[in-house]
Amino acid sequence: MLRAIIFDFDGVVVDSEPIHLEAIKAALGNEGAELTPELYAQHYLAYDDLRGFALFFADRGKELAEEELRAVVARKGAIYMEMIQAGKARFFPGVAELIRELARTTPLAIATGSLRHEVRALLESGGLLSCFRVVVSAEDVSRGKPDPESYLLALAELNRVTGAVPAIAPGEALVIEDSRQGIASARRAGMKALAVSTSYPARELAEADLILPALAGLQFSTLAELFPG
Repeated sequence: MLRAIIFDFDGVVVDSEPIHLEAIKAALGNEGAELTPELYAQHYLAYDDLRGFALFFADRGKELAEEELRAVVARKGAIYMEMIQAGKARFFPGVAELIRELARTTPLAIATGSLRHEVRALLESGGLLSCFRVVVSAEDVSRGKPDPESYLLALAELNRVTGAVPAIAPGEALVIEDSRQGIASARRAGMKALAVSTSYPARELAEADLILPALAGLQFSTLAELFPG
């Protein structure tokens, strides 16, 4: 039985990955010139900023001190927030309507590698913040996806805030993701995964239980079919 739904955020709820890339390149300056959309998608898209920048520099034989790395992350974050405030990041068509409909009957959460204030700003702009009982962001975990920590924490918090009896089990939760690392995270958490092919082609998301090109028009009944019995 489907009792909870946990959304990834970027590339699932909001069409923000191109904006993240633009902010990353701006923060990197000349070093970001070689970071194409293809390179970003294949190597860095699924990671939180701290790990993503660390990997970027490591791939180029550079190891930044933590203070330097956090300065780059902060610079990127400031640029990205300016883009959010300018309205550059938009919700995918039909997703806001889907979230509002699902929230009427099912506890919803977000588990993302983005920063909390970024997520809250976008959810508030779309009038969706109240639809989510829990938001787990990069600040809340020590290990990013594909580690299952963020999804397990989101479920634990859903159980805490809803007081569900019996507690919602991992096998009763559905994750909605757009990346291979996110799907792996859900699997390791013992949860089923729906993948939306907004960031990667469907063939690269084959580990998901269901793959869709978009979430617009999706019905709860379709999701419930993934949980027979």
